[in-house]
Amino acid sequence: MVYVVSGHANLHKDHVVKPGYSVCDPNAVPTKGFDINCSLVCFLKQPYISGVVTFRTYREDCDGLPVGTRQYAPNFFMILIGCPSDYQEGSFINNTWTGTANHTTSQGVDVMGLPAGYRLKLDAIMTANPTGTLSLSVSTSRLMPGALEYVGCNSVGFELTEITGSDGYYGRNFESELIPTTFNDNECGGEVKFVKAEIALISYHFGCATVYEPSAPKCNLRTNRGGFIREYSCLVVLASPSDGVSWRPRVEQLGINSDVCEAGDSCQCYYYDGVAIHPARNFKESLLYIGCPGEMPTSNVQRLQMVSVGVSGMGKYEIILKTVVLGAICVAVRVVGTTTGPWVIGTLTVVQGVGPLIMVANFSGLLAGDPIFRFYGAEFPSAAIEDCVNALTGPPPMEPHDAPHRQFIAAPASQGGAPLPSPTQSLDMTKAREMVRKIYEVKARPCINLGMALETAPSCGCGGGILHRCSVHGDCRQAGNDPKKKLCWQCDDYAAK
Repeated sequence: MVYVVSGHANLHKDHVVKPGYSVCDPNAVPTKGFDINCSLVCFLKQPYISGVVTFRTYREDCDGLPVGTRQYAPNFFMILIGCPSDYQEGSFINNTWTGTANHTTSQGVDVMGLPAGYRLKLDAIMTANPTGTLSLSVSTSRLMPGALEYVGCNSVGFELTEITGSDGYYGRNFESELIPTTFNDNECGGEVKFVKAEIALISYHFGCATVYEPSAPKCNLRTNRGGFIREYSCLVVLASPSDGVSWRPRVEQLGINSDVCEAGDSCQCYYYDGVAIHPARNFKESLLYIGCPGEMPTSNVQRLQMVSVGVSGMGKYEIILKTVVLGAICVAVRVVGTTTGPWVIGTLTVVQGVGPLIMVANFSGLLAGDPIFRFYGAEFPSAAIEDCVNALTGPPPMEPHDAPHRQFIAAPASQGGAPLPSPTQSLDMTKAREMVRKIYEVKARPCINLGMALETAPSCGCGGGILHRCSVHGDCRQAGNDPKKKLCWQCDDYAAK
């Protein structure tokens, strides 16, 4: 008897995505967890951890209008997608996710009363575009009875655009147009005349948890700066008097919730989803509507971090850092002593964006004690954003004496309103700059196999370097595109001295 196994299995972190004829796959591939380099952050401006493709099939009714299929019922099929196992771990330009799913349609039953539909395999390849759209291809195959082999039914491509109406906190949704297509009539039935695709991408989040549960929402501050969505961990505040001597400076941690804070309305980390506040709090309005921009309408999402800083003879300062939807960070402080003062909105200045984030809030004498508050925290995903920016600006040429210690400096902005390069041109430019970087590297740090020079000027007419003796390849050039000689910048045997 032959057993057919389809689908995927996760066994001791080994991932099998292969229809086959044995439960034990000899070529299992180890799974990989979340990797910022394969999170689509450079293309979609925020990181994602996984996604779901919904592939829908339609037939024509008597008037030629699209309606749900009968042979392919239900007429939608879901495919989990994510980072492929063969992505480039050392590169942030990974914009392709893949997935495979198996489904049995339910258009009939056999003599035993069991479903007797088609056994289908769907393979999806999704590509994130620098324009913020998605490209998708879905290939459908049917497992043929008796032969135990898959035959191709259909392969179709889609372009998907984002559905508006969400702030994208939990994820983002994309959909395609309804497009005409045909399925293999003999083996797969000719009923399908139209298809449509939808993709839901699930966001990856960084920051403080509102409660001690793995699925708890984050109260992370979240803002759109420089075109990228950035998230901030629980920040630290340094409170000090503006004159430096009136009272002793204090350092406190914002945004940390104890496991019993909800009972006493004493939590320091809150997430408001537009309806309810998490964790629950009596009189939530005292935190949600304090004068920060964007707090109205009441459906706007808010994230709050707060703390109290006690000062001898002054009472305490209650501090709130808040982001509303994706607006700039807002700071509010009130003095609590014998009486509770009103919330005062301060002027917040970003002194340093990353490594770490440093902000200074000044209240210009509007608060007793004339305090200055300095905030420190980690920004995510700052490293990937820096790489994305460097991909467009590129590193400067290396000087030979400074190659091991080179610094990457952003190129100056173009003058005169010159048009920006297209996304495709940008990626091509990145590849070109990588080639130039490698050429500079082999010149600055010659290969250990590079020998004496054989000429004083390049003889190839290829814009290359002069010919050198090479102990491995006979002779070579460090640069250029000479098709007849080995080039150091392309050489697998290159090893710097």
